[in-house]
Amino acid sequence: QMLSLYEAMAPLGRNITHEEAGKCGAFLLSDMSAGVTAEILHLDGGYNALIFPEGTRSTTGEITEFKPVIGYLALTCKIGILPIYVHGTYEAFPKGMTIPAKDSFGAEIGAKVGRYLEYDDLFKMTDGISKNEAYRLIAARVQHEVENMRDGKNEKFDVAGIRKKWKAERRKTRRQEVVIDE
Repeated sequence: QMLSLYEAMAPLGRNITHEEAGKCGAFLLSDMSAGVTAEILHLDGGYNALIFPEGTRSTTGEITEFKPVIGYLALTCKIGILPIYVHGTYEAFPKGMTIPAKDSFGAEIGAKVGRYLEYDDLFKMTDGISKNEAYRLIAARVQHEVENMRDGKNEKFDVAGIRKKWKAERRKTRRQEVVIDE
């Protein structure tokens, strides 16, 4: 009875295996776990989280590739994502500054709120693919939405196209041979 109760209440919707518990324990003991573990507890508690999926502030002001952790959190906690494009922060507070520079006072900072990405839609988009690729695909989807807001566009996200591109990139790196100059 207790296992059934835990299964019904668990974020994953199932009980975990001994192997998964061991891997989780190893992860929790690592330095990488602090932020992600706290965020899962936060989200499971019913709170919202504002996450900057690039993982750091940009050194150029350009958007860099979003980290897969956004996909991991969405699928693990069974939550949707509300993409928000925040602009003007690079000019106001560039990376490396501990306090804003005098000339950055008065910089225009703003935000655009995108369309909510439902958990069910994210799950359907990633159903049947590996977890790693699923997390990366969700990150790419969120980045696509943010870039659409930045550029004032409404282009559709091409799941098949991006997966094909990634597959070609993997093949290309496998084909590269090490050349040793004599």
